[in-house]
Amino acid sequence: EETNALALSRDVFMKVLGDLGDLVIKAADKRRLKAIPIFARAGLKDFEFDAMAEQMEDMKFKKGDELSTIGTEITPCIVLIREGSVMVKEEGKPPSTLGGGGYFGEETLVPAANNKGQNITATRTIVAVDDVVVGGLPFRSIGNIVGGLGRLVGETNKLDHSVKMADLVKHRILGVGTFGQVWLVSKKDSTDDEVFALKIQIKRELLNHGQAEGVLREKNVMASIDHPFIIKLVNTYQDKRCLYMLLRLVQGGELFSVLHTDSRDGVSEKAALFYAAGILEGLAYMHQRKILYRDLKPENVLIDSQGYPVIVDLGFAKVVEDKTYTLCGTPLYLAPEVILSRGHDKGCDYWSWAVMVYEMCIGNTCFYESGLDQMGLFKRIVKGKYNYPPLSSASAEVRDLIKGCLILRSSERLGNLRGGSADIKGHPWFAKMEWDRLVEKGYKAPWAPQLKNALDSSNFENFDHLAKEVDPREKKLTSKEQDQFKGF
Repeated sequence: EETNALALSRDVFMKVLGDLGDLVIKAADKRRLKAIPIFARAGLKDFEFDAMAEQMEDMKFKKGDELSTIGTEITPCIVLIREGSVMVKEEGKPPSTLGGGGYFGEETLVPAANNKGQNITATRTIVAVDDVVVGGLPFRSIGNIVGGLGRLVGETNKLDHSVKMADLVKHRILGVGTFGQVWLVSKKDSTDDEVFALKIQIKRELLNHGQAEGVLREKNVMASIDHPFIIKLVNTYQDKRCLYMLLRLVQGGELFSVLHTDSRDGVSEKAALFYAAGILEGLAYMHQRKILYRDLKPENVLIDSQGYPVIVDLGFAKVVEDKTYTLCGTPLYLAPEVILSRGHDKGCDYWSWAVMVYEMCIGNTCFYESGLDQMGLFKRIVKGKYNYPPLSSASAEVRDLIKGCLILRSSERLGNLRGGSADIKGHPWFAKMEWDRLVEKGYKAPWAPQLKNALDSSNFENFDHLAKEVDPREKKLTSKEQDQFKGF
C-alpha cells in the first residue's frame, strides 16, 4: 500500500510539473508573439495573445528535415522555434540561421488575408540544422481569435456605411419583440443580394427597461464579429425615436421550427450533429474573443439559404475576462451556476449547447417534465437530474458528450477545460466531422429552405397585423436621455 501511495504521489507530482512546464511555455510563447511586428502593429488585446498561445501546435523535426521548400505549397502560419535551429535560404539573399527564440512565417499571413487561408507558394526553403522543436500557429486559429486577418494588415471590422437608411425600402415584418420590430428591407433599385433584416428598437422602451447600456454593448459586440455561423451586423442608424440595426438576412426561419413540427419533435442524430457542429463553431469563435453568448436556444438559431445554422440575437452577449453574475437567459437552457448566481463563464454556453443537442436528438429538453413549474425546473437543473426515454435511439457517443457538458461544476465541464472547444471537437461523436470543410460550407445540409427569390420570407410568421402608428402620447426623449445612445 505504501508503494502504491508513493507511486500515486509521484504521478501527481509529475503531472503538476508537466502542467507548470506547459504554463511556462505558454507564457514564453505569449511574450514572443507580442514581439512579432505584424501582431504588435495590430493593437491586439492581452486575452487575444493568451488565446493564440493556447492554440500553438507542437511539432518536432529531425536534422536535415525541410520545414518548407521554395516553390511548394505551404499552409500560412507563424512558427516559433523553441529548441534547435534552422537554416533559411531565400533567392537573392545569403543563407541565415534562426535559433531558439526565433520565428518565421510572418510573410505568409499578408497574402493569406486576401486568399481566405488557402495554401500559398513558399518563397523560402527552411531546413533543420539539428533536431528542432517548434510551436505552430495556423492561419485559421489566428483568424478566429483576432476576428479576421484584415486586422493584421491595417483593416478593422468596420460597418458598411455605404448602405444609407434613406436607401432602404420596407417590405414586411419578420418579427416583434419588447422593444420594437424586425423588418424585411431592401435597397432601392437593388440587386437580389441587397436584401436585409432591419431591427428597429424604440429608445423610450429601452430606457423604460433599463436597456440603454445593453443595446450599446450588443452593437459593439456585433461590430467585432465576422463569422459564417453568427449573424452579421451591416450598419447602424438612429433618429430621435428609434435605433436601427441593419443585419444580413437569414431566410430559412428558426431552428426551432426544424426541430418541432406537426408530425415530430427532434431530428435524426446525423442532422443533430450537423447543426450542433455549426453552433459549436460560432460559440468557439465568440469564446476566443472573450464573448459569452448566454442565451442559446433553438429560437435564437436561424437557418440560412444553404441550410446552415446561424446564431442570432446577441442581446445578452458580453465581453467577459473572468466571470459575470447577471441572471439572464431562458430557464430551460440555464446552467446551474447562472441560476445560483455563483458567477458564470463560457461554461454556461456549453451547458446550454448540450441541452440543445439533447433536444435535437430526443425531441424535448433534458430537464423538462410535464407539469413542472419554474422552481421545480431549477431544482432539477442544479441537481443535474435528467434521463433518456426508455426507447431512445440516442447513441452511446452522443450520450457521453452530453454527459461531459452537463457536469454541475463549470470548471470540470467539457468545453471549459484547458483544451476549450477542441475537447468537444475531438470527441468520438464528431470523429467524422471535417471542421474546415464545415466552415467553408462544403457539406450538404440535412434541410435547406426552398426559396423563390431574395425577398422570400415564407419561413417566417407574418406579423404585419402588429404594425402600429406612433403613439402620440409617447413621451419625447430629453437631450440627457438622447445622450445615453451616443456612439450607437
